[in-house]
Amino acid sequence: MKKNRNINNEDKNKNILPNNEKLNIDHSNRNCLYISLIVFIPIIIALIIYYFFYKKKFISENEEENEKYFFQNGEYYIGQLKNKLPNGKGKQYDSKGTLRYYGDWVNGKYEGNGTYYLEDGSLLYIGQFKMV
Repeated sequence: MKKNRNINNEDKNKNILPNNEKLNIDHSNRNCLYISLIVFIPIIIALIIYYFFYKKKFISENEEENEKYFFQNGEYYIGQLKNKLPNGKGKQYDSKGTLRYYGDWVNGKYEGNGTYYLEDGSLLYIGQFKMV
């Protein structure tokens, strides 16, 4: 048996506008919200998975390519090596850890684009290098 509910004037007039027009409630926006959640949540999850698994792996693989090479004068190089010599992009530091050169290397020598710094860390030269 159904119970009847008493409806007062406030309940009756809830959806009535001041000019006595009935207020039409559009629920399609709620449906759009649900659809957008269904679409965007998997995309967000996929981006999170990409960043934490693939992007980190890519970064760590590139970092592993950087190796250290020590010069006889106490300076050292961090970058790519080929035949146990600096080759490719790399940085040379003095024995105190100050950056001295950043740029291209071929067979353990500066060759190509690079930047050379003084002992105090100030910039000396940016340009092409070719050591003989």
